[in-house]
Amino acid sequence: MKPLPLILSVFAIVLLYGEAALANEQPKAVYNYKTWQCEVDGNKLKLRVKNSLTVLNARGDNYGGFLVTENGFARLKDVSVALLDADGNQVFEHGKGDLTKACGYGGVELYAEICRYFEEIKTPRYPYTIEYEYLIEYQSLFFWSTARFQEDIPVSHADYTLIISNDVPFRYKTYGMDVEPTVTEGSDKTTYRWVADSVPAFDDYDYVPPDLINYGRIEFVADRFKLDDFGHVGDSWREIGNWYSRLAAEQYLEPGKAPSVESGTGPLARAKGYYEQVTSSTRYVAIGIGISGWRPAKADATQKLGYGDCKGMSTLLVSDLRDAGITAYPVLIATRGAGLTDTTFPDFLFNHMITMSVIDGDTVWMDPTCDACGFTDLYYSTENRPALVVTDDGGVIRMTPKSTPEDNLAERETQVVIHKDLSTEFTTRLSAYGNYGVFLRGRLPSMDNDELRRFVHAQFSGNDKQYHIRSYEIESSGEPVVISIYGKMIRPADKIAGTIYFNPFFLDEISDRERVRLEDRPYPIDFLYPHLEHDLVTVRWDSTLAVDSVIVPLSDSLETEIGWLKCITSTEKDQATVDYSQAYTVYMIDVGQFDVFDTFRQKTKGVIDGHLKLITHSSR
Repeated sequence: MKPLPLILSVFAIVLLYGEAALANEQPKAVYNYKTWQCEVDGNKLKLRVKNSLTVLNARGDNYGGFLVTENGFARLKDVSVALLDADGNQVFEHGKGDLTKACGYGGVELYAEICRYFEEIKTPRYPYTIEYEYLIEYQSLFFWSTARFQEDIPVSHADYTLIISNDVPFRYKTYGMDVEPTVTEGSDKTTYRWVADSVPAFDDYDYVPPDLINYGRIEFVADRFKLDDFGHVGDSWREIGNWYSRLAAEQYLEPGKAPSVESGTGPLARAKGYYEQVTSSTRYVAIGIGISGWRPAKADATQKLGYGDCKGMSTLLVSDLRDAGITAYPVLIATRGAGLTDTTFPDFLFNHMITMSVIDGDTVWMDPTCDACGFTDLYYSTENRPALVVTDDGGVIRMTPKSTPEDNLAERETQVVIHKDLSTEFTTRLSAYGNYGVFLRGRLPSMDNDELRRFVHAQFSGNDKQYHIRSYEIESSGEPVVISIYGKMIRPADKIAGTIYFNPFFLDEISDRERVRLEDRPYPIDFLYPHLEHDLVTVRWDSTLAVDSVIVPLSDSLETEIGWLKCITSTEKDQATVDYSQAYTVYMIDVGQFDVFDTFRQKTKGVIDGHLKLITHSSR
């Protein structure tokens, strides 16, 4: 492949991006160009991609490679990958046969016909340029993909050309940039062209809700296509739901074929019984072979084999519930981080399926693939999200339920003993509920002893240079997950002029999210889900310390639109108690709430920096 004429020298990059490119602000890499030529004819699509990327320094080596995939509906043609040195001289050029090929993803729980072709490219001299070109032929317009103009590195030139037959209905929508196409109409075909120059890298901030990064892109949807024998015509959520209904119509159990389950009386108890039966007897396995990547397996096959993907497990659960006389529907959803569904632009960009029932006039949501979840629990990746419920009358967009801070409780009870020699030991018991508990149940079983030790230590972070964890126990089979530990402070408690100082909040600290710099930040701060942390700390001391009086941290409280905190302290003979709670009631902190958030985090820091003071006889 001959180099396209837009390779930038280092000097040209400096001119394009300013003098900052000479300093530490120099980009790590830059796309010289990203181009697409898309031809649509009938139900088929040909997409030719030509890209050129220059890696400027070692920080950009992660961009210095090539990867493209194919499957049963998308065939890769005419691949060429070239490496050019700093002077623009071609070092090598590789074709499809020269690339490394890997099919499936190598995991024992993933059955896929997806094949990846890739080349890892890295040279000891910078800058270097990678140019690649390939053609993919798609057998269905269902797979019409996004054109992503903006990346986390600059793009000098982006150009998407669409040549489409006039009888093919389609829609497009531009996000994150103001680019309109030029349109050239012909008797049989029309050409659209979108062009953008000097596209900046999108802002890189920590803890941004992943679905709110509105990078510049164009989404395309064909309003008429066939996927194998299953056709779709329409531009509404209702019609998308109807298409999936046709796709899955013959995959449910025949009436009367659902197994019986022992349950209490009433439809909710029966639903719980079937949910637990499916989750206990069926293992989740991702499957993506042919149309089975989108069409569920037959429910009786999933039942017999004892495994299935999200579609297969939800289809089995829906079958069971319907057989028990319970209204139930499959639900298509884009999980957190997979892109937020635009309710004004119906499309097929879903990556997961769950189940929704209507019982006693209320909705009940279930995810049978989440084996760490309980009945009616959704993990944070699927809660509070727009989803397409596939009803008998077509698709309907509904929001999945939110959780509350009380649902996601982390409760810790700690007993501290200060001995006569001021050495200090403690025991603490953490009980994790809701999303935190699901996370722990999912992670802990796969860890070895060393990983468990490090993980447990991280759950009790605080100022961990102050203490050692000597032993721990974990109970992770049910709700809540409980971690109990025994530890000792590394140094004895401080004693100054007869006063003993001890911080009862030694296991607490301001989180990384609460340290985020707010000035000039254009994005919200992601807190994943509402949560409540409750600490009950009891500090006892040896009576021979001759404590005359005790000064405890002041009781305090604050209630805001984003959360609340409360600290209540008390003393008795030879012991003091601190009861501290902090709750975030929102999923994220909006930019307009930053002033409130700053006040809240400063108050939090002030509380957990408080010390217990034991005034002894010797202080007189």
